[in-house]
Order: sequence, then structure tokens, then C-alpha cells
Amino acid sequence: MSLIEILVALAVVVTIFTPIIALVSMATIRAYRGGDDTVATIYGNDVLEIIRGAPYEAFMPNDQWMNMQQILYEHNIPTGYELEKYEKRFVVAAKVSEVEGYPPTLMKQITVEVKFPPRKKRPKKDEFRTIVLTTFYTPSQ
Repeated sequence: MSLIEILVALAVVVTIFTPIIALVSMATIRAYRGGDDTVATIYGNDVLEIIRGAPYEAFMPNDQWMNMQQILYEHNIPTGYELEKYEKRFVVAAKVSEVEGYPPTLMKQITVEVKFPPRKKRPKKDEFRTIVLTTFYTPSQ
């Protein structure tokens, strides 16, 4: 009789804990996703501030996407910024555009896009999450 009671108790415990383990696993994956979104937003904001901190004439509006190499080195940004800071998991690109109704000498728009693979057990090839940040800026007074 005690063997049957042990088997029944074991079945009840397994039935109760299986969904709990699945929930903990799912919560962990979602926490990592949230962390990735936060890091991507921080990297994107860094790039916005790099461009805003450069001389206003350094980035002309041309609607061309620039990678980090182009942003830092082709526009003579001071060497305090290191490309290694941006993890290989994240791809950061930015473009400077004209703002409709304003000449580029008065206002420009910066769009930064950060792409990274999603945290999934089996992500599809070429599947990315994307964080897009946009701001407007004017010359310093």
C-alpha cells in the first residue's frame, strides 16, 4: 500500500511542478529579452549623443545609413569611443536626414537602428529584433 501512495504522491508532485518549471523558464527568457532591449537602447542612445556632440557640419543630411566605423572614423569623432564597446551581437547603424519644412542649417533628424538576434531556442535565420531611436537637433547656440 505504501508503494502505491508514494507513486501517487510522486505523480501529484510532477503534475504540480511541471508547469511551474515551464513558467520559470519562460520568465528567464523574457528577462534576457528585456535586458537585450535595454542594452540596444543604451547603444542607440550612445550613437545619438556621439552625432549630436560632433560639430553640426560633420554630418550632412544624406539619408545614407552609416555603420559605427563610418560614424566614428570617417567623421573625425575623437578617439575616446571604441568600437569594441559595441558587442558583436548588436549591429548599430545611423542616418542623418533633413526635416521637412526646415533647411538643414536649422534642423536635422538622426535615426539610429540597433538590430540583434532574438533570444529563442531556435531563431530563424536572418530574424532580428530592432530598436529604432529618432531625434531632432539644431546647431549649438
